[in-house]
Amino acid sequence: MKRILGLSIALAALLVFVGCEEEITLVTPDVTIQVLDNGATLRLTWDEVTDADGYYIYRDGVLVDTIDEATTTTYDADEPAQLYEVSAFAGEDESATDQIDCE
Repeated sequence: MKRILGLSIALAALLVFVGCEEEITLVTPDVTIQVLDNGATLRLTWDEVTDADGYYIYRDGVLVDTIDEATTTTYDADEPAQLYEVSAFAGEDESATDQIDCE
């Protein structure tokens, strides 16, 4: 009986340590823009998002680039678009996007 109790406690402790992942809530990047090259390029810049693995860049609703470094917080957009968006990601989680209306 003591052996079963000991195994039950060990199993419960293992489930607590292995089965519980900390939930991450990512903040939406706050994107600012700078016009470069006489308007041919928009430099998108944002502050580093805590707990992010990187950032997704969308052009007109389509994912066009993935930045796999959380410390890289700029992107030079040189393709014409009506809308650029930036979101942060961590694993499978993604923040909301900050939108830059280029119309």
